Amino acid sequence: MSSLDSHCRSASQSDGHYALEVAAKDISQVEAAKATIPPGTPINIAFLGNEDHAQRIKAARVILAGGFEPVPIISSRRLRSERDRDYLLDALIAEAAPSRIILVGGDPAVPADPFEDSLALLRSDLLERHFIRQVGIVGSYRPEIWTVGGQR
Repeated sequence: MSSLDSHCRSASQSDGHYALEVAAKDISQVEAAKATIPPGTPINIAFLGNEDHAQRIKAARVILAGGFEPVPIISSRRLRSERDRDYLLDALIAEAAPSRIILVGGDPAVPADPFEDSLALLRSDLLERHFIRQVGIVGSYRPEIWTVGGQR
């Protein structure tokens, strides 16, 4: 039994309000645990530096095909350009039609360019251009990103 399968069995015995997260490279765990995951469960797709957009898009497609809700996590500091952002979101929408996404700053101390944080990504035309209905924003937990007083 995979660790995801074990987690799904225990979570399905709770109140049913939970989400899962998977790295694109581990999408086979979702397929293996499909029978234990309640239909419609949101599954967040991590945005790791050692994965590419094709893997993220495939993971979203597999999650949707399994009857679950794909929730892509977008790392603003890992996006290389507005064109990179648009390619990823256009492909995710075409392949898996996510209704929500999660924005994170991401691990890189220096942004790839041009988005230094989630707020910069949100201030772009992200929502309007891609018809995203719901966005979650995760704050940074990395102390080196923040200065005294919680301001950059």
